Amino acid sequence: MTSNMRNSLPRWSVTISLLLILLAGCDQEELFSSMVPEDEANFAKQHIDLIRSGDLDAVIAQLDRKIVTNDTRSQIEQLADLLPHEASTDIQTVGSHVTTGPQGRSAALTFQYEFADAWYLVAVWLRRSAGELLVTGVNVQPLEVPLQEMNAFGIDRRGVLGYLFMFCMVVVPLFCIAAFVTCLRTPIPKRKWLWALFTLLGFGTVSMNWTTGEVGYSILSIQLLGAGFAKAGLYAPWVVSFAAPLGAIVFLTRRSEWLAAVPAERARADALEASARSSGRVAANYTIRRASPGDASAVTTIGAALFRQAYDGAIPDAETEAYVAANFAEARQRAELSDADIVTLLAEDAGRPVAFAQLRRGNVPVESTIGADFELWRIYVDRAYHGSGLARLLLSEGLEAAVALSAHGVWLSVWEKNPRALSFYRKAGFQTVGYHNFSVGGSDYRDAVMCMAVDSFDRSGFISS
Repeated sequence: MTSNMRNSLPRWSVTISLLLILLAGCDQEELFSSMVPEDEANFAKQHIDLIRSGDLDAVIAQLDRKIVTNDTRSQIEQLADLLPHEASTDIQTVGSHVTTGPQGRSAALTFQYEFADAWYLVAVWLRRSAGELLVTGVNVQPLEVPLQEMNAFGIDRRGVLGYLFMFCMVVVPLFCIAAFVTCLRTPIPKRKWLWALFTLLGFGTVSMNWTTGEVGYSILSIQLLGAGFAKAGLYAPWVVSFAAPLGAIVFLTRRSEWLAAVPAERARADALEASARSSGRVAANYTIRRASPGDASAVTTIGAALFRQAYDGAIPDAETEAYVAANFAEARQRAELSDADIVTLLAEDAGRPVAFAQLRRGNVPVESTIGADFELWRIYVDRAYHGSGLARLLLSEGLEAAVALSAHGVWLSVWEKNPRALSFYRKAGFQTVGYHNFSVGGSDYRDAVMCMAVDSFDRSGFISS
């Protein structure tokens, strides 16, 4: 005796799913039992007992009038013939689904009845009307073995296809994890964290019901680590699945492009540095001039590029881009170039900007015996020109520009985790006098604050060092 109760979808529903039982640290059976509606469960068991006893009138009295027909009595007799009449040795609640909607509360409960040498699944559908429970359907299914045994996981139960699934479920996650680790170690220009997340995702899922061997697939699905296994409850069959590791595959395809760019950039920088050292070339071969408002576009471009280059891999890409957007917009650079208290020096190689420095009037933010009243705000040199002497000359020109504006001392702040820059400034004569925070994209980084009296600067000695 069954009834179709799916004429309309409830506005909302609460599903008691045995999948929730997999929460760590919980007794699964106790947790599930606590979530089964006790009144409905007791009423359903009583109804099953009435069927087994053959009390047809009492059974019909508990039915929803909407499902009672001329055939109802004979259907109940058929159900009674299926179920043994002796006392059961065990009754387990193996399924519970409760919904609440505009038409009231309904429940679908499934029980496993165990007898001396037989097992039965009995499903009962109920609804509550005006406070009264009514039966809307009953179904009985004989079992050859109990559900626990039927749905037990065995590696050899599914033959060659099962072994293939197990192989994919091991290899795909390992492949994704290997790609993820490789991604973290790969120099990616932008959005490395997105690429890293992408490597962990599988797309398009193939699944198998381990009990029945039924295979299904879903094209529009995403699976973390590209594999998984689950069961809908304590007595439900295991479902294993794997997905194509497209994220890892696409990353590994693109990785060769990123790796190819690194040696080329390093080789160019090494060649320039080697050439400078072998020929004795110094930064005097470059042109350093004070930038004007007409150079706003050039300063914006070189400033953004060299900031990204300086902090590549050191701080998250999102924070770098937020800082660049806020500080290297062309309108802002034009305003800074028009400010009489800001000096911007632009270094060019054959007319191409390769470095810049900016100084601005302002007192040192920490206690210092050096009366520093100008800040070396920014100084960045293209990595390809490191070791050429350009940075030393650019700093020297900046200090002379500060002297021309009657500066007594110059201060700067540099990231404490940049040992190369710290060493460079110490060679120029700067001393660490304290620390303060530097904000990039909403995150704070600790900077060393360094000062130097301009009359103590040895230009010739510093440039030739």
